[in-house]
Amino acid sequence: MSVYYGVAVGLYQGDNLKLMDDLAALRPTIFCSVPRLYNRIYAGITNAVKNSGALKDRLFNAGYHSKKQAIMNGRKPSPMWDRLIFNKIKEKLGGRVRFMGSGASPLSPDIMEFLRVCFGCRVMEGYGMTETSCVISSMDEVDKSIGHVGCPNPSCEIKLLDVPEMNYTSEDQPHLCGEICVRGPIIFQGYYKDEVQTR
Repeated sequence: MSVYYGVAVGLYQGDNLKLMDDLAALRPTIFCSVPRLYNRIYAGITNAVKNSGALKDRLFNAGYHSKKQAIMNGRKPSPMWDRLIFNKIKEKLGGRVRFMGSGASPLSPDIMEFLRVCFGCRVMEGYGMTETSCVISSMDEVDKSIGHVGCPNPSCEIKLLDVPEMNYTSEDQPHLCGEICVRGPIIFQGYYKDEVQTR
């Protein structure tokens, strides 16, 4: 996809402890990662705020809640909070991030909301597997809700099957449970030289 759209790709040094240095140097506009790294970013920011003193802590919380309410209500947040607080946080990732993508495991709704507020960018989550040529479902870019991975992509059909041995049924409430089955042209033909896994 990067080659198709002609975007530059930056790679980190290979040392997770130096990742923040790499991000500051690369200054990405699109940042895709796994929830574990987003959790580390969240922990780093919240710890820095707690250790910054009572006044800065209160100022951060006031700005955070004001900006969160504006985002939730579909309004543009006041740029004052970015100038006072959030631009410094944005600089930790290079200051240019306009999109964050998450996959591989569930991203906590609280973390997703935190990233949207602090970095002022779209944060989307998707669901996919190697066997499906990547993405099965992804959030719509205008969707402001959190805690889901969006609707199925046009090239897939998804079905939820009961798993009686685990007490999962597609009738469970409030959340449906079961085995997710996918079909469509994006599904690969089979595992290379592995008939057992293919079946």
